[in-house]
Amino acid sequence: MTTLETTAAPPVHTPGRAQGVLLSLVSLCAVAAAILLTPVLPAMVAHYEPTTANAEAKVLFAMAVPALVLAICASFIGGLLDRYGRKKILVLGLILYGLLGILPGLVVVDINTLILLRVGLGACEAAIMTAASTMIGDYWFGEERRKWFVTQSIVLSVVAIFVIPLGGALGEISWNAPFWGYGLFLIAAPLAMRLLHEPAKHEKEPPAGAFPWAAVLGLYLFGFVLAVLVVMVPIQLPFIFTERGINSTLLIGLSAGTHSVGVLIGSVYFKYRAASSFKQNLAGAFAVAGLGIALLVGDGSIWMSILGAFTTGLGVGFLMPCLISQVQSHLQFEQRGRGVGRFHTFFFIGNFTSPLLVLATASVVGGLSMALYVMAGLAFTCTVLGLSLVRQGSAGEVAVVAH
Repeated sequence: MTTLETTAAPPVHTPGRAQGVLLSLVSLCAVAAAILLTPVLPAMVAHYEPTTANAEAKVLFAMAVPALVLAICASFIGGLLDRYGRKKILVLGLILYGLLGILPGLVVVDINTLILLRVGLGACEAAIMTAASTMIGDYWFGEERRKWFVTQSIVLSVVAIFVIPLGGALGEISWNAPFWGYGLFLIAAPLAMRLLHEPAKHEKEPPAGAFPWAAVLGLYLFGFVLAVLVVMVPIQLPFIFTERGINSTLLIGLSAGTHSVGVLIGSVYFKYRAASSFKQNLAGAFAVAGLGIALLVGDGSIWMSILGAFTTGLGVGFLMPCLISQVQSHLQFEQRGRGVGRFHTFFFIGNFTSPLLVLATASVVGGLSMALYVMAGLAFTCTVLGLSLVRQGSAGEVAVVAH
């Protein structure tokens, strides 16, 4: 078998650094939707409480719903990308994302309207994320493609560090001022119109056959597990520390920061391992993530937990560009939007269900620490499955055998 990596020539228009950086930066929409408002959540609850029953639950739902909508819409939007083109949907997504995001910062809305706006924001996220990742796959091939997926992961890791402080600084003005931050994506829309070109299928690229489910379904399932692990540490770390009588928000924040540093280093390290065996990369990274989760529980000491957070970050940071670049290698031009959209569907369902999955597991096995050991076991299971289900083809192709 032969993959697109060895049969397709670069597109006629050769994109450069500006296009790669822009496509990486617009992917921050998912990060911004998730954490930009976290510093003002108590103030938001306090604002809506006098007039809204179950205000806290509704505010938290409003914050979480974009990820759920993204998961639901990504596959459908991927089909639209294949049918109508990438650039126009990306630009439209950026404009609507900026408008829907900034509106609650300009006009105070009731909680039900806020939830509806956040639903729309999630659909725009799906358009932006899926279009940006698809266009990276369209613009570049082989090593260059992997390089830009690494860059995308690095940009997300680095800039995410500054998103929460930005929300906190704006929150000093008023509880709804952090919504202004979404307006930055309105600036990205004209940049996308100016810098990006609509990708086209290269004349030497072979015609698309049936969608390669046998090659990518296993990768999608690995992506779901990865997504569960990616958000698990920052969400569960405060609860672990609280169980041990540690209530310092500064210490908790610094510990979570070590996880972010680990994600960044793991993403960078993939750049140097990208040409190695995918089977070894996949299995090794899940093993590192599993070890990190086990250390997170460890002997109950703070330093062991911090080491675990960092180690988990190394594993998941490596896996993010590793999996998406491998998915792309099996997709031809006419399938790429759907293929990337389906990957995002599996990934963001994992993000959304991660805290629910940990909570349900904890109720069965007798507490959070034991639940985290189960999650470590899940990561180690992926190591074994990666070694057994991933096979190396005759032309260097890597395929995942889906059952």
